[in-house]
Amino acid sequence: MIDSMSASKQSAHDVPGDEIRQALERAIRDRGLRRFAILDSVGEGLFYPNGMEQRSGDVMDQDGRIWMFWTAWDPIRKLVTIRDWEEAAVIPALMATRGYVRARQQLGLEEHR
Repeated sequence: MIDSMSASKQSAHDVPGDEIRQALERAIRDRGLRRFAILDSVGEGLFYPNGMEQRSGDVMDQDGRIWMFWTAWDPIRKLVTIRDWEEAAVIPALMATRGYVRARQQLGLEEHR
């Protein structure tokens, strides 16, 4: 899966970056996206039973649309899920970020102008 997150470790509970990425990718796929790039993801200070930190961030889909997300813990399935999921406007300030440009390149979308 395409992902623009770093592979650093999450310090408080020592969850490797690839495990965080895999959990986020699965939760995003559960929202219906198949091809996407995570523009940004930040920890929110709350830790789930699996050791992963609650996260919020932005995802670009294969059509260049942006989705904002916030994770949650599903106690029945014992998985990280997406609690909040909302489409966001693509504003000039976002288009100027490295994450936005990188995501468009990773998804094979034309350069923005």
